[in-house]
Amino acid sequence: MVNGSFSYFNTSSTPMDVVKVVLIQGAYRVDSVMTDANGHYAFAAVANGTYKVITYITKPWNSVNATDALKIQRHFAGLEIITEPVKLQAADVNLSNSVNATDAVKIKRRFSGLDNYFDRGDWTIAQPTIGGDTIIVNGANVIQDFYMLCVGDVNGSNIPSPTQEIPVAITTAITNIRMSSATTGGYVFSDGGVTVTSRGVCWSTSANPTITDNHTSDGTGTGTFVSNLTGLTANTMYFIRAYATNSVGTSYGNELTLTTLTEPCAGVTSVTYSGQTYNTIAIGTQCWMAQNLNIGTRIDSLQDQTNNQIIEKYCYRDIESNCDIYGGLYQWNEAMQYSTMEGTQGICPGGWHIITSNDWGVLRNHVGSDATGGKLKSVGTLEGSSGLWYSPNTGATNESGFNGLPGGYRTNSGTFQQLGYEGGWWQSNGSPTINGGHELVEYNTAINFGGGTPVAFGRSVRCIKD
Repeated sequence: MVNGSFSYFNTSSTPMDVVKVVLIQGAYRVDSVMTDANGHYAFAAVANGTYKVITYITKPWNSVNATDALKIQRHFAGLEIITEPVKLQAADVNLSNSVNATDAVKIKRRFSGLDNYFDRGDWTIAQPTIGGDTIIVNGANVIQDFYMLCVGDVNGSNIPSPTQEIPVAITTAITNIRMSSATTGGYVFSDGGVTVTSRGVCWSTSANPTITDNHTSDGTGTGTFVSNLTGLTANTMYFIRAYATNSVGTSYGNELTLTTLTEPCAGVTSVTYSGQTYNTIAIGTQCWMAQNLNIGTRIDSLQDQTNNQIIEKYCYRDIESNCDIYGGLYQWNEAMQYSTMEGTQGICPGGWHIITSNDWGVLRNHVGSDATGGKLKSVGTLEGSSGLWYSPNTGATNESGFNGLPGGYRTNSGTFQQLGYEGGWWQSNGSPTINGGHELVEYNTAINFGGGTPVAFGRSVRCIKD
């Protein structure tokens, strides 16, 4: 890192704010920053090498008078030698590399209004003791301060006033784009010499949004901030700009665009399939059925389901009403309709399919891998007469809307187990003669478990939209 400060070479060492500092190496511009209200600047991650500093300043040239001309005359007469590097540069107004009578004459002509420029320009900078405008970086953090003077102000009588301008902000990259939300932010790297009283991001479906449009409020002052955009419309393009406001006015950063994700259920709130109606739920970029599938003809638990062109199901304890509540239980091959293709339609309606391991991974990433099971489980307990899970139903919030129920399972010997304790759903990855993939949630943990179950077991089926 290279950092330091710029100050005016007067008795107060007045900080030089809102100075644009450009770092040059050879013929190439490396980076640029703006000094803050205290005159500080900083460049991060600067490689080893020798650099030149160029500055741009909007403050007015000021405070050159007869005293400065007199000091120059005394210097070249040997009566009062100027030794400070920045003063020597300020005295050499005609850029002759020496301080002489011509410089004194030119100063007199300028403060008298006869001339309106110096050959050296209006401002000069130098390192405090050795002079120069170079910075050498050699593997360590470099702190390099600079003095500034108005050219000709040899006695340092000028006291620059703090610059008061609108702030300077940039808009940072947009991430976490969803159907109705996104994350972005900004960086206020100059307050314009006046405290930034509000900052954030504004957005609109039209270009060049302003704070009269939708906007966030994300603190005050300079530095980095994060903005969470909410209430967006699915499948819509928005224009985004950071903003920063001080008493002078409001400035805007670079404009970015985002397009929100398409609503995965496309406005379809329910699906009717074989006489049953299933609600849909959009979870992230996916459209799920909000209930376990309940389709087919119930058969006795001691029988295996077969490839006979009839969808067959088990109901827990062979009680039909349990299928009405928890959905049917299906052997893996029956659920797959005897296909081995991952993501097959199986017993789901057209346009839907048996979940894949990738589908579940996307779901987990959206709801958060920590406590996924709790976010998928329905809430309440049997003991509290408020739900279908046995206590404690750890971590259950159902914040995803998945509404996972503890439907239990049918074993390969035809018995039923774990109603109220466990909910599990087939995945379409597996082997038709060994195990099928599954995802489980349980009553006493907020964790979601993945794994395999013998294909002759009966488990619940949850469909996801293609």
